[in-house]
Order: sequence, then structure tokens, then C-alpha cells
Amino acid sequence: MLIKNREALNLHLNNYRPELPEKLLGQILLERHLITPDQLKAALNLQRKQPVKLRLGEMLLNIDAISQEQLSRVISEQLKVPVVDLAEFDLDESLLSLLPEEIARQYQVIPLMIHAERMIVACPDPTQHELLHLLSFITGKPVEAVLADSKAIEHAINMHYGTVAAEVLPEDDNHEPVLSLQQMKQLAEDKPTVRFVDNLLEDAISRRASDIHIRPGEKEATIQFRVDGVLLDIRKIRRAALPAIVSRIKIVGGMNIAERRLPQDGRYMVRMRDRLRQKYHLVCRDQRYP
Repeated sequence: MLIKNREALNLHLNNYRPELPEKLLGQILLERHLITPDQLKAALNLQRKQPVKLRLGEMLLNIDAISQEQLSRVISEQLKVPVVDLAEFDLDESLLSLLPEEIARQYQVIPLMIHAERMIVACPDPTQHELLHLLSFITGKPVEAVLADSKAIEHAINMHYGTVAAEVLPEDDNHEPVLSLQQMKQLAEDKPTVRFVDNLLEDAISRRASDIHIRPGEKEATIQFRVDGVLLDIRKIRRAALPAIVSRIKIVGGMNIAERRLPQDGRYMVRMRDRLRQKYHLVCRDQRYP
């Protein structure tokens, strides 16, 4: 059963504690006939060839030997660790400031809440004890891990850390109708702006969005993704932050940031890596009207 909120996770943690596994993951999967001996051998061989050693579960997923749902269920039962549905979970966003985004992305982990003075985090492999010690050192709190799908964690990082970035975006405090070229460049090169736009693009790619729309309102602007032909509201930002975001989008798209009257076409390439460190090149077409 997936846990979808803090109340349910608190209840689970009050009644169950994680345990060291009595059997190895591969052995359990074989006993339950979820994989074959040949598939296990292939995954182990592939694991040994990787420059950075990946977990056995990831290798089995990469060769399509097992589904993510089956893997999560077995790991959860093996360790008596709950599985969290990050798409529904109401995580405590105040904890995001304790864990830098770079660490969250590097180790595929996101903080959820505090329970019994311990920080509860979601990660694809709760058995990484060295990682838990590292997170404890960084956050200054004892850390306990629960299980979540790696893609769901990536999506949650894009969503929630993007929201944090939006809160510190530079705003246009100048009431003049037109910003100077120097002002626009300064706004576009501000670190929170760069991070916000990067997160926005990664989030859109992870959701397989075909378009990104930014719709200004009187006080707020709504960011929308078109997914499978349907426009979805993703988040809202203050309207005053739009000049910084639009200028950044123009820069990465190779457009003229000083042009405000005519529509412009631009292109940009985003390089992302999957779990096997394979490079993907995605070419997006950006068309903006002033």
C-alpha cells in the first residue's frame, strides 16, 4: 500500500521499524519467480561494467527484467520500509532549506517531514547507510529513509525546489515601463533566475511536456505545461519576477532580449543523463510574443 500523506506515514513509523534484510534482493526475486537466473546474471554483469556502480534493482529495471512496482514492493517487504507516493504526499517544504538542491539531485533524495526528532527522507534505496550518515551531517538531524520511485523523486525535486527558487527570484522594482538592456541582463544572470529556468525545463522534460506556457495575470503569472494535449497548471509566481524569467528564456534561446515588440523564434538544447549516464539531446522550439 502506498503512503500518500504525513499522517499515514506518522502512523506507520509509530508501529513499524526498519530491519536489516535476512536475504539478498536477488535471492528474494528468484524465490518469487519475478526474475530468472539468466536475468540476474545479466544484471550483475552489467553492474560490474558501469564506471559508477549502480544498484542491482536499477540494473534489473534497465534490462526490463522487472517493473518498478514489483521492485518497490519487494524492497519494501524485505526491509519493512514504507513506500511513499510523492505525487500525493504533502511534504514539509520548510525542510528543503536544510538540504541543498545539488545534494538532493546528486543522491536522488528529498526530505519529507520530521518524526520523533528524525528527518524522514525519500530515496530509491533506503539501505544506503553511508548516504544517511552524510545527510545527517549536512542537515544536523538524525535521518531515516523511506522508499520512493527514483523518477518520482526527480519530479518532486523539480517541483518543490523550483518553488523554493521562485520565492527568491529577483523582482523588477522599477516602475518605468521599459527596462534598460543592462537591467535585463542583470536580472537574467541572477543565480536564482538561472536555477529556476533550469528546473522549469527539467520538470517539463520529466513530464514529457510538449509546450511551456507562462500566462501573466494581474498580480501573478501561471506556468502551464501541455502534456498529452492538455494544459496543466504547474505553479504560480509573482508577476514582478517575469522580467527576469523572460530575459533568461530569451538568452538561452538565442533571442534578442532588447526586442519587445516583435515575436521571436529561438532554440535551445538541454542535455540530461539517465541512470546509465547516457546523453540525451532534446531540442526545444521557443516562440515568445512580447
